[in-house]
Amino acid sequence: PDDPEIYRMLARLHQQHNQPDDAIATYQQAIAAGLKQPDLYADLGMLFQQQGAANQAVDTYRQALKMGEQRFEIYQRLDQIYRAQRKPAEIAFLWEQFALANKNHPENLFLLVQAYQAQGEWLKAVTLVKDVIAAAPSNVSYRTYLADLYEQKGMHAEAKEQYERILRIQPNHEQAKQKLRQRGAKS
Repeated sequence: PDDPEIYRMLARLHQQHNQPDDAIATYQQAIAAGLKQPDLYADLGMLFQQQGAANQAVDTYRQALKMGEQRFEIYQRLDQIYRAQRKPAEIAFLWEQFALANKNHPENLFLLVQAYQAQGEWLKAVTLVKDVIAAAPSNVSYRTYLADLYEQKGMHAEAKEQYERILRIQPNHEQAKQKLRQRGAKS
């Protein structure tokens, strides 16, 4: 068959019947049959990862990325493997690749901002969210996020500046108004 969906459905059936090796073999057959969709590689990588075959998962994920797969989840899965393998240089390079591939997609870069913040990497989050804002200067959600990051570190002047910018873009933004009122009461 030359329809990737057939292989995908068959692989899922194997997974449902707790036959991961057969599911892997099904994806490998699809690839051997000449089907080169990046999502097939990504799905195969996930199976390898679930089976503990980290190196095969990495190779397969890399192939998916090389072919144009851009799901944030794939980058996260590679990150998990690299962290388990204690490969910080690979992690840094991976996220640089993601940022380059998504430089014109601020909504995708914002996922990375949130991941950095969740990992406690405040400086990386702030630096990248500024890039996101540069790509989408009128997006008040990104500016609000930056203001909140500043407030977390007690950088009230910087947060205030962002709230003021938000109000120039969207004069009725309630959260920005409220934060500025709170800042005024504390001064």
